[in-house]
Amino acid sequence: MDENRAVTIQGVSESMSRVFSFVTALDASPFFEGVKTKSTATKKDKNKDVAVFEIVLTLTDQGGSSASADQSQVETKGTKKTK
Repeated sequence: MDENRAVTIQGVSESMSRVFSFVTALDASPFFEGVKTKSTATKKDKNKDVAVFEIVLTLTDQGGSSASADQSQVETKGTKKTK
């Protein structure tokens, strides 16, 4: 997270449709604004097609002081993201 509360999420998903579902969910959240897919691509990983993505967004004040600037990895339904 930078000083403007901008966050970049990079990850790998089982499919492109999961990436776009993830973006839609982030965009619907009151905790984020300006959610944009910066890049997407498909590649092979262990002989399986996967979607590689990068999403940018800005944290809103809706989360109060619970917003954290630490680096963590979270796995959600096959989508791995870095906050």
